[in-house]
Amino acid sequence: MNVLDYQNTRFIMNFKEMSRFLSREKAAKTVTARGDSYPPEDLALYISLINLEQLYERELPDYSALDQAEVGRSSRSAMVKWEPWARVNAHLASTLSPETRSFLGPPEDVPHFRERFETLRSAQILLRSIAARNALIWRSVESLAVAGYDKSFRASVPFPEVRVHLVVNEDNEFAVSESPLLEAIVGVSVDRIRSCAICGRIFWAPRINSECCQEKCRKTYNQQNSRKNRKQAAKSKPKTKGR
Repeated sequence: MNVLDYQNTRFIMNFKEMSRFLSREKAAKTVTARGDSYPPEDLALYISLINLEQLYERELPDYSALDQAEVGRSSRSAMVKWEPWARVNAHLASTLSPETRSFLGPPEDVPHFRERFETLRSAQILLRSIAARNALIWRSVESLAVAGYDKSFRASVPFPEVRVHLVVNEDNEFAVSESPLLEAIVGVSVDRIRSCAICGRIFWAPRINSECCQEKCRKTYNQQNSRKNRKQAAKSKPKTKGR
């Protein structure tokens, strides 16, 4: 499909608005029915790469800033159009794991590599924001001693913002430019995307009250809670006066 991409026309929507907008074009597929312990395949890939590169605690570089710096140092007499950007890609790839390099593709394929890199960077920002939102909700619910998930409070916590590109389709109608990340995430339950309470990794919560990404972290989390509860019990225990 030939489209006219409005490169300079960007709209900022929060994630909830974005989900509603896309659902008007197609029915969102329900993937988080009761008992569904695994994320969709595409979303699982993004979560895996984010954790593999430890992007839950560090930032991917801004590609635009990198390529401008590199191109500024390159020779103006370069015969190959994409040569400066291919060097940027090769440098970035050298700092990443084999699995992430496979996802990004050959550094010489500049448009494809950059598109994949920007998608991964967007996934990092979006998934971390959703996980942080969920953590805030659970901490607040716990501190307020609210039984279960308080829906009114949950609805009051803002969603992360998403930038979208508008295109004009074959029918001369506005549409949202295709986004693999949004395709992977629209229709899933927000509650399932969490950050581990112990190691910080992003994970898909198999249960609505899951706090940890793996058994090792869960044991550590339970031990910490047990110590915390014992200390609180000791403080609240009435002191006996000596005779």
